[in-house]
Amino acid sequence: EMTDKVLCQSVQAIADLITIPGLINLDLADVRTVAKDAGLSLVGIGTGKGKKKAAAAAKMAISSPLLEVSIRGAKSLLINVTGGLDMSLFEVNEIVDIISKAVGQDTNIVFGAIINEEMQDEIRVSVIATKCEVNIEEEEEEKKEEEVNKKELFKENYKEKDNLKIEEKFKIKDQFIDDKDLEIPAFLRKKMKGNIPKDSSKPKKTLF
Repeated sequence: EMTDKVLCQSVQAIADLITIPGLINLDLADVRTVAKDAGLSLVGIGTGKGKKKAAAAAKMAISSPLLEVSIRGAKSLLINVTGGLDMSLFEVNEIVDIISKAVGQDTNIVFGAIINEEMQDEIRVSVIATKCEVNIEEEEEEKKEEEVNKKELFKENYKEKDNLKIEEKFKIKDQFIDDKDLEIPAFLRKKMKGNIPKDSSKPKKTLF
């Protein structure tokens, strides 16, 4: 559901950039420039409210859960900024600056900004990154690290279970001591135990 919602909003954002007059308008040619030979593409959406709404929306857009691969290194970007009547060009430039720094250099950035009168003290940012590069070596290293961490965690849990079994096996039971014995000194108790015959139940032998 979340994926469908984000994709729907992204398509709507592109359509709005072309059809709705705004602060910064785009035409279909701008969209084609970004979409041509797109390759691996990423979509991100962010919203922000309050005094720092522009920065919050931009950062949220480039850290969207749908961005499974880093947005850094993308060759083309299409950015749509939507806000209320209170949105300024300064906020639009701030958003584009934050996203462009996250992507890196040599990126073709196309952006537009439209006004939605129903929005108050809120900004919504939609980002479509195309021609993204995937570093296969880094992904393989991350997978190896995850496997190593899982093995280490399994070993630690196994050792803990073994230690518990050993403790239970060799646990010494408390010796039962009668309250009466506590009143008799230790050396007398030992002497009394030594004088007890081994088998007192057998009858004594007599001469007759």
